[in-house]
Amino acid sequence: MPVTVIKKRRLFKLLNMGISGEELIELLSNIKVEAEILDEESLQIEVTPDRLDLLISEGIARELRGILGLEKGFPKYKTMKTNLKLIVDSNSNIKLIRPYIAVAAIYGYFVDEDTLEELLQFQEKLNISMGRDRRKIAIGFYDLNKLNSKVIIYKAVEPEKIRYIPLGEERILTANEILELTDKGRKYGHLVKCFHKYPHLVTDKGQTLSMPPILNSEDTKVEVGTENLFIDITGTDEYTVNKTLDLITTTLAENAKYIGLIEVVNGETEYYTPKLENTITRINLKYIRENLGLHDLTLQEVIKLLESLRHKVEVIDDETLNVISPPYRYDILHPIDVVEDVAIAIGYDNLKPELPRTFTIGRELKKTKYLRKAREIMVGLGFQEILTFTLSSSIMLKEMLEIKTAEYIEILNPISPLYDTIRTSIIPNVVTFLKINQHEDHPIKVFEVGDTVEVVQGKPCMRTKLAAGMLSYKVGFEDIQAVLFSLADNLGLKIKLEEISEPPKLFIKNRAAKVIIKNEKRGIIGELNPQILLEKLGIEYPIAIFEIDLTNLWEKH
Repeated sequence: MPVTVIKKRRLFKLLNMGISGEELIELLSNIKVEAEILDEESLQIEVTPDRLDLLISEGIARELRGILGLEKGFPKYKTMKTNLKLIVDSNSNIKLIRPYIAVAAIYGYFVDEDTLEELLQFQEKLNISMGRDRRKIAIGFYDLNKLNSKVIIYKAVEPEKIRYIPLGEERILTANEILELTDKGRKYGHLVKCFHKYPHLVTDKGQTLSMPPILNSEDTKVEVGTENLFIDITGTDEYTVNKTLDLITTTLAENAKYIGLIEVVNGETEYYTPKLENTITRINLKYIRENLGLHDLTLQEVIKLLESLRHKVEVIDDETLNVISPPYRYDILHPIDVVEDVAIAIGYDNLKPELPRTFTIGRELKKTKYLRKAREIMVGLGFQEILTFTLSSSIMLKEMLEIKTAEYIEILNPISPLYDTIRTSIIPNVVTFLKINQHEDHPIKVFEVGDTVEVVQGKPCMRTKLAAGMLSYKVGFEDIQAVLFSLADNLGLKIKLEEISEPPKLFIKNRAAKVIIKNEKRGIIGELNPQILLEKLGIEYPIAIFEIDLTNLWEKH
């Protein structure tokens, strides 16, 4: 979880009051912040990933003012449209590189040494956490008064045409020199090196602000004495770009005069950022009571508790509320998140556990016993259990196992083509494992038991399967068949095999069969096609494999 250091004197100044160290740590624990006193001046805090607004004194002070009763309800932020303008040059192919950007200004944010230290930590921690180490988003802070124009352009430019003094340097460098010679360039250069052009944020008068997501310019750096900030966030995910800007601006506004809205011209579309969008959650009073076990909780008590966590509450009727959460609360995704805030406001220590009204004794599920038995049998047959991801490759499923697109679920934004679908079969995972370990001592015999998801008549259906594979210099159908029949016999299953005339491409023709249990197809067994293994997968040795569907067999055996 993100860890940062804040200055106690700065926090107390924002709170306009002093608190003892022990009391402060206890208060912070009530808002899911783990704190440790480093010395008389500093406090180390650790926050949960859903409350990154608490990584700076402004955010902590805002939350504590609610908990302490100094303020309640929705924070009010003064906003004003500025004469600044951001132009996204869509003709430069920036949308193919780092397509999304949002900008804002913060006026009257006076930077001293303590503020500068916390601000830079805040920026870096957000880059690492929400930004996924700048892959998803990257944040830039600039001294607004140092900009030589009110018009900023975001575009993609050839590397040799980008020339400026990078932050912390003393001479002008080209884009490629920045990637080679600076620490940030070497660390994050891989994010842009694959493109012919690099992102460039520059004024219409040629003053460079930064080369996102790598490094800002020395000309516009924030330093002690800065009074007004310009903020940009670029990235590959529009929602995260906008919500991060909302989080930053509303948090810094706690110690500033107002938030400046900046006009963005993106092609034919014109709009202002930050958007400062609230989250509205409709929730029933009964739902809150049942989840907390507090059946005497009144409507007015719930309203008071939610207002202490800085929500705005609208009463729909005696049992229904609209909870309006501030823009920085991107973690409110479901009514249960509102219930959690009610519990935080009450204090977890004040929630008394109750014994269940009905006395029960827990016991293992039939499924758990059955699968454990299957595992024990496979281990007894000389196989080693593996545990792989529940995600798989759609290429393997479609091209080698010939599973139709409509029969599996694809991931919307996969991190890799190797994990772009929820697996319908464990066979690809076993084959991938054998590929990675093919040069270890032979024979290699592994198995996995796990859940898969198939789409049947348009609806996802979970199936529990067992797959086992053998890789060696010489292994065939008979070897894996013996394992399958031994497993079935020990599980009390009567199985038979039926030859598949046209098996999936991954299997050798005439060396593959269906596994039939009680007249129902329950799996496949066979030798894998050596041409596919060698040419497509880079596996040099024979593999024999089987997979059976164990779903609901534990109810009958």
